[in-house]
Amino acid sequence: MTKAMDYFDAPGAYGGGDLVRALTRLRARLLVLSFSSDWLFPPYQSQELTDALLRAKKHVTYANIETPRGHDAFLLEIETEARLIRAFLDATHGAVTGG
Repeated sequence: MTKAMDYFDAPGAYGGGDLVRALTRLRARLLVLSFSSDWLFPPYQSQELTDALLRAKKHVTYANIETPRGHDAFLLEIETEARLIRAFLDATHGAVTGG
């Protein structure tokens, strides 16, 4: 899994080297979460992805969770993640159903 995370190149595989072009294929509404102290996937990378999604005219919501728990925060900040995901899904459901 680590190798896949390190070597996967979406811009190269799907966008001729351009991240925005690669993201144009997406059709879903997206939620991007980051964790303030994550050293493996730092927040600036999630913000770059979010910015590219916006340039690709995609519906994206971004949240950076403040935490001192580092990369393991995604395993430990369950309540915060659940609240954000629930709100995103509720808003997305309303947007899809017109409610």
